[in-house]
Amino acid sequence: MDGYYRYKLAVKHGLKFEVCVPALVAGCRKGHLVTRNHGDESVESLNEKKNLPDASRAATAAADNAVEPPTELLALLETSLDRVLRALGLKMGTIWLHSYRMTRGLPQEVVDIEKVAAYTGLSIPHVQAVPDWQKIEETHPELAPLAGVMERMGIRASIAVFLQQEGRTGGLVVAAPQPRAWAGTEIALVETVAHLLEMAIKTLGAQEKRRESVQRYRYLFDNIGSGVAVYEAVDDGEDFIFKDFNRAAELIEGVRKEELLGCRVTEVFPGFGESGLLEVFRRVWRTGKPEHYPAARYRDICREGWREYYVYKLPSGEIVAVYNDVTERKQMEEEIRRVNRALKVLSKCNEALVRVAEKVTLLKEICRLLVEEGGYRLAWVGFAEQDAAQTVRPVAQSGFEEGYLEMVTITLDDSETGHGPTSTAIRTGQPAVVRNILTDPAYAPWRGEATRRGYASSIALPLTDGGETFGALNIYASEPNAFAPHEIELLCKLANNLAFGIKALRTLNALRESEAKYRNLVEQASDGIFLADVQGRLVDVNPSGCALIGYTRNEVLKLSLQDLIPPEDLAAQPVHFDDIRDGKTILIKRRLRCKDGSVVPVEISAKVLDNGLLQGIVRDVTEHKRMEEEIGRQVARAEALLRIASRLNAQLEMDVSVK
Repeated sequence: MDGYYRYKLAVKHGLKFEVCVPALVAGCRKGHLVTRNHGDESVESLNEKKNLPDASRAATAAADNAVEPPTELLALLETSLDRVLRALGLKMGTIWLHSYRMTRGLPQEVVDIEKVAAYTGLSIPHVQAVPDWQKIEETHPELAPLAGVMERMGIRASIAVFLQQEGRTGGLVVAAPQPRAWAGTEIALVETVAHLLEMAIKTLGAQEKRRESVQRYRYLFDNIGSGVAVYEAVDDGEDFIFKDFNRAAELIEGVRKEELLGCRVTEVFPGFGESGLLEVFRRVWRTGKPEHYPAARYRDICREGWREYYVYKLPSGEIVAVYNDVTERKQMEEEIRRVNRALKVLSKCNEALVRVAEKVTLLKEICRLLVEEGGYRLAWVGFAEQDAAQTVRPVAQSGFEEGYLEMVTITLDDSETGHGPTSTAIRTGQPAVVRNILTDPAYAPWRGEATRRGYASSIALPLTDGGETFGALNIYASEPNAFAPHEIELLCKLANNLAFGIKALRTLNALRESEAKYRNLVEQASDGIFLADVQGRLVDVNPSGCALIGYTRNEVLKLSLQDLIPPEDLAAQPVHFDDIRDGKTILIKRRLRCKDGSVVPVEISAKVLDNGLLQGIVRDVTEHKRMEEEIGRQVARAEALLRIASRLNAQLEMDVSVK
């Protein structure tokens, strides 16, 4: 039968193709099979069309609304089956679609798909009309085994259709309790309904595929790791309202989808325009060209973070934004940048510690490097004063200061000005971080001046020497939360190195002062002072020493101790350095050979200094020697006179005794 004839036949009995097919398929998602047994109700003949237009209109209305509700589907299937049974004047029948089965009035086996096929002996697809099951052996001997079954069910005649498309099944069975010679139009009517079922099966398959596709999309949409939001343009593309929002987006933004749907994006996210994303949405909506929006910072009073977007337009005109929260990645990148910055500054400052030999110059250089190399807004060093006010005195600074250090007062007492980061660092010996100057209550005394100069966060690092904190290195940044943990660790190392450098410079200055005093004493000493290394090479001599032996200082530094001792004296009394290496001071009498070849008697006080050099304090004893010799001569003269006097006395005594 051609399609047109089937169409006309279906319309004749209120079964519209365009109504039945979509309605059947839409409703059978819920899976119902309807079996009708009219019992004793009156049956209309094929030519009676009472209420058929109303049924058609009901089917149309059901089709218009049959998207999901199963009740409309049941009504439509019942109506379709009723029309066929009434048109054929029958009381028993069943209809099914796909795997949904119900039965009333016929045994359950009739709607068991496999058994129906067995009962009817149908091949697929096939229409089987049996006029009398008691004469089945004459007409269809292959179905003879089913005659007893049909008799028990009260079926004498039947028409059965069994359809299968892409694994989906459907069918229709109408039965009569008495023999019936089926007319061609009756079989055609059943074929028409079967054709509707066939179309419904195909459409159902397509819809199931679409549903599976939608389910896959929904599963991906809800479970993808990226946030996905769907928007509809309003106000001619000037603003957008939320149409969908997946789970990842809910987690990223901390909001439920139900709270967003239908809301304007500019109302929910007031910072959308400032971040530049609203303009991207507008541009994509106007041009239809997708855009990748690199990581941008979003901030409003409720949320803050970094987002990376890919925005495109659907054929429906809706805008889709696929985005990721890259806040952790950006924070890590920023921390790495800050750590690298701190490492660079630390390296430069270590170079300065080695290079710079004056304390104030060193402090200024460290502050300059922190600002110019580190990118900080201000750096300054303050020392704790031992005055009654317990103030902290700035000694060096660099950066955007603009009179800040002159206008603020920082103390170490228990007043309001003694509880800021600088005071805390000096008092506790630990770094003190102010992550946000605008909100930190401890920064109240200096907040106004600080914010006017663009300081948003700061850190104070203690400068400690031998367990005593004598000052602090203060660093200011133009953004809040500027000091990451690893950066703080490196800046603490910088402060420790700076404190060590200050201590070293103090020690060096003290040594220089001590050396100057020592040098002055040496230079002014009347005795000659010689310094020699462990091999006896002369390394220093004072002016008195040069004058003693007649050499210039440069000439002396080319000599050794052995060069100053006459060879005969050196042979008679060699120089033994081991005699004085035990730290004792020994007194030695020697003769030194002068540049002009003369010799001078000296007395040497020798000892080994802490630095390992041999020090000899040499005193010219020529005059002392002369005086000793003169005294010896006077003593000898006196002794000679005494001897003469003694002889005279003896002579006088002899003369007296003679007389």
